[in-house]
Formats: sequence, structure tokens, C-alpha cells
Amino acid sequence: RSHSSSGHILATSFSSVEVELGLSSLRSMVQDLESSSSGTATSAKATPTSRCMRLLVAVIAVATSLMACTLGFLVFGDRDALTPSPPVKFLEPPIPGIMPGRERPKLILAQDITYPPFAFLGGSDTDFALSGFGHDFANGMKEVCDIDIVTVQTSWDNCWDGERAGRALAAGEFHACMTFTHLRGGRNRFLEFSDPILDVNKPAGILTRLVDGVPVVSSLSDLAGKKVAEVTGWAPTPDTLALSTNKCTGKPFHGYEMISPTVPQGANANDVSMRMLLEGEVDALWIYADQAHLYQCGDGVAADWNCSLWEGFGTKYAYIQTGMVSYTVGGTTLTMSKKGSGIPAIVNPCIQKFKETKSYFEICQKHDLVGSCFPNSHFSSLPKPNIWEIQAPQLNTTCADGYCSCPDA
Repeated sequence: RSHSSSGHILATSFSSVEVELGLSSLRSMVQDLESSSSGTATSAKATPTSRCMRLLVAVIAVATSLMACTLGFLVFGDRDALTPSPPVKFLEPPIPGIMPGRERPKLILAQDITYPPFAFLGGSDTDFALSGFGHDFANGMKEVCDIDIVTVQTSWDNCWDGERAGRALAAGEFHACMTFTHLRGGRNRFLEFSDPILDVNKPAGILTRLVDGVPVVSSLSDLAGKKVAEVTGWAPTPDTLALSTNKCTGKPFHGYEMISPTVPQGANANDVSMRMLLEGEVDALWIYADQAHLYQCGDGVAADWNCSLWEGFGTKYAYIQTGMVSYTVGGTTLTMSKKGSGIPAIVNPCIQKFKETKSYFEICQKHDLVGSCFPNSHFSSLPKPNIWEIQAPQLNTTCADGYCSCPDA
């Protein structure tokens, strides 16, 4: 440090001398020019050309002095001031207004509260905290990984708006959204997904109205000429119906009109689509095969949907197709983030480790998802598949149970 200071003093002194010499030369030249101007009549040498030459010499002298000053600073000056700072190393993608992780990655993960048991609002005993399988899994990873997790609430359309990444996710207000299914089709053009935390447990289905116990769209239909609504912003997405086949006939669906309803601010997207079905605006819904089951309200259910709208399961409406998984790449994921975010590289090692723990098994038990979880050494047995996981040809139920089996051709 003393060497640097001495160099700085030498550079300053050297520069001052050079500037003073340059200025002295300039003053001398100006005085000569003034003297030359006053004696023009008596001096044959005081011509315009000689005055210009003297001024040019003065300018060159000043410029030389300034270059010498710069060179002196570079050679003798404070070299520490020119040393670049080491680059900042981020442990996760930075988010404005959020303190980044210092010793370990710190991830901000978002969820809505309308998707039990995956994402919902806890009761009064939790101070109405964010809850659900995704929330518990994310925080459980701290058991096996040096990572900080912060969960925040958002609306599902802030994650995926039905056509592209949702506004808040695209704007980087949080790192990722939790408990989205990794689908085939359009989502992969905008987003990247972590490894699944549940197996392919969310098969799709086709829901239709019942009239006198008979579905208005047959289980044998290829949907040609029918109006089919999706649940806007939710899986299964509308482009994936074309990737699916009728499980009763083995033939693809085609020739239908897909409707993507507009969801008013604050409304439940499933409610909007269900109302269109019940009021006859569409013939069928392309929807999760367990959605009607999950939206049956009972004691202790803090519903964020219209419970009365979903009454009549098996009398007013029923599924004509179930157990359809060709629309998906993988099961329920922990994170869905912007493409190129790098979030999967952070969480995937933690996901794989945590899925081998007893805590993972306990979370699966807590949320009644043992049959959808990836078994490890702590799983003694697996339950039978749920009815919505069984394809229509293998069903032993009737439309009155809410799940129609294949009729005789």
C-alpha cells in the first residue's frame, strides 16, 4: 500500500511539473505574439504565418504535457483503483427486492390455495398459512439439502395463463410455481420443469352432462362436431386432447371445437368451465379425471370454489373417459420455472434425496397420496389405484357412480 501511495505522489508531482511547463510555454508564446503584433510595422519577421506556427507549437506542447500526465498516472498511480472487483457469484437467479442467498441457494416458490391436497390454505391452527403437499415437500428438502425455501401465494394464472408463462412468473416475481404437471405440448416452449415429486397421478378425463342417467356424449364418441371446453390455465391443456385416444374404441379424437373460457378476475377456472357444461354451452369438459371428486365439499373443507355447482356428481354429470395419461411427460413437479432459469439444476438433486426419506413417506400419508408417491424403503404396501386412474374399459362402475364404463358397441 505504501508503494502505491508513493507512486501516486510521484505521478502527481510529475504531472504538475509537466502541466506547469506546458502552461509556461503557452504564456511565452502568447507574449511573443502580442509583442509581434505591436511591432508589425518595424519587424519583417512578424508575419501571419509565423504567428500561426508559434500557436501550433504551443498547442502541441500542452497536448504533450497532458499525455505525459496520463502516462505518469498509469505508471506510478494508484494501481489498486484500476483493479476490477471480483465478479458477484449468485447461488440462484436474482429477484429484485429479495435478499439473495449468501451461503446457500434461496428459492421463492409460489402456489395458489385452490388445489387440495396439493396446494391449499391451512386452518386457524396454522394461522391460515400456505399448506399442501408441494409446500411440505419443498420445506422438507432442508432435511437433505443446504437450501432455503420461501413459499408465497399467487394465483395460478400468474404461473400459466393458458397460452404462455403467467405475468408474475415471466416478470421474475418468484423463482417458480409449485405442483404443476409436466405436460406435452405448448408449456415446454416457455417453461422448464423439475423432476416429479409424485408419479403420473393426475390422469385426464372427459366430463359430460347426464340426462335421465344417460350421458349426452357417448363414451364411444370421437367428439366430432362437439364443443369441448378446457379449464383455462390448468392441465390438461387444450392442445393435448389431440394427442389422446378414446379408450373404449382406441381411435383418436378429432373434429371437435375447443373452447377456452375467459376467467374473470378472482374467479375459479374450474367453476367457469363447469357452469358452461351444466348450462349447455358446451357438450363436454377436458379436465382432470379426479377434479369432480376433489371438489365434493364436506365438513372441514375450506372451499375456494362453488360447492353447489359441483353437486350432482353421478346424477347431473359424469366422466365418460378416465385414466388418460398420454397428455403428460411426467407427474406432479415441485417447480415450473422460466425456460433457462436453471432452477431444476438446483432442486433436482434435493428432490431425488428427499424421495428416499421417511419424511417423504409421512408427507404422502398426511395428504392421502401414498398411491401416487414414489415408493421407497419406508413404504410397506401400496393401496389399490383410485377409480379415476383406471381407464374406462377396465371400470366396473356406472355413470351413477360418476365414472361411466364403456358401453356395448
